[in-house]
Formats: sequence, C-alpha cells, structure tokens
Amino acid sequence: MNLPKRFIKIDFAVQTILAVVILATLYSMTGLFLLLPFGLWQLISASCLVLIYKDKKRRYYLVIALLYLIFLWFAASYTADSDARLYLLFFVLPAGLGLWYYLLTLKDLRAK
Repeated sequence: MNLPKRFIKIDFAVQTILAVVILATLYSMTGLFLLLPFGLWQLISASCLVLIYKDKKRRYYLVIALLYLIFLWFAASYTADSDARLYLLFFVLPAGLGLWYYLLTLKDLRAK
C-alpha cells in the first residue's frame, strides 16, 4: 500500500507530542483527559487513511475502536459503582487502542 509519506510523518509527530504530554501528566486526571484528543486524532487519521487509501490495517483498528465506543456508551452507566471498572473502561482500554494505532503508524513511517 502506498500511504502518503507526509501525512504519516505529521500523524506520527502529533501522536508523539500527545503521548509525551499524556505520559508526563499520568499522575493526574489530566493524563486521562488527554486521551480524548489523542483518540480523536487517531480516529480521524484512521478514517482518512481507510476512506481515501483503503488501508486494511487501519480498517481493523477503526472497527475495533468504533466497537469500543459503542460498548463504552452502554457500559458507562453500569460501571459507576466500581472504580476498577471505570479505570479499565476509561484508561486501560483506550490507552491500549492508542498504543496499537501509534505502533501501526510507527511501522508505516519506518517502511517509508
């Protein structure tokens, strides 16, 4: 697949900046809230690469991420009584998805 080199470079740079800020503020709620723009950026990036360039790897990511958002929509109201479940839903799972997409982008950047 011939992904646009410039787009991948910009995508990786923005993700890296957001990831560094998230890691630097992990001790506070700020790190948790910064997962939102990080995830939003990745969803927009994946959508562009899937719709325009038909990238199959990102199609899988996009499907899983959208399924997570649908699951989150329904599960959030049922987990309000458990801190551990909230942590899993709002931090661990989105951080895992974010890491997956970050590594996909890094792999594409190194292939260029």
